[in-house]
Amino acid sequence: MNKYNDFYDSQDRENIYSSGTSTEMHGFTDVLEGIKTTLQVDHPKVLEIGAGNGRFQNIFDNYTGSDITENTRKFFHKNYIVIKDKERYPFKNEEFDLIFTNAVFEHIPDIDTALKEMIRVTKYGGVIVFNPAWQCRPWAANGYQGRPYSDFNFSLKLIH
Repeated sequence: MNKYNDFYDSQDRENIYSSGTSTEMHGFTDVLEGIKTTLQVDHPKVLEIGAGNGRFQNIFDNYTGSDITENTRKFFHKNYIVIKDKERYPFKNEEFDLIFTNAVFEHIPDIDTALKEMIRVTKYGGVIVFNPAWQCRPWAANGYQGRPYSDFNFSLKLIH
């Protein structure tokens, strides 16, 4: 376990996730619904990185949520996997049709490993979607570790 896992495990996740926008009212829901219709896969296998409270788990039938802490498992009625920082994802190569993140990737300390793992477990022709929260200020992040956009080199800024 490292300092990031320790930090997230120590948070009162019940309070953090009991408030906020409902799935239906969340702006990213429309994006995911649109992707769902364009994937051209009957039952896409989907992985959410940094799933938090599993807000989006009911959009997809074949969904797996992942986060770096065990204490969010209670929010899931679908598959949930704990992924520790710098660990290899516990999935086969080319397993998922869609991988997505919502306001998460800026919190990942080892972005290179995470990107390589996401690419490894995405099927050929699959889709990876990032919905970053670059506008998040340190005071609004409630103490969570974040990465400023300025940390990225030119090619990574093009990707994001």
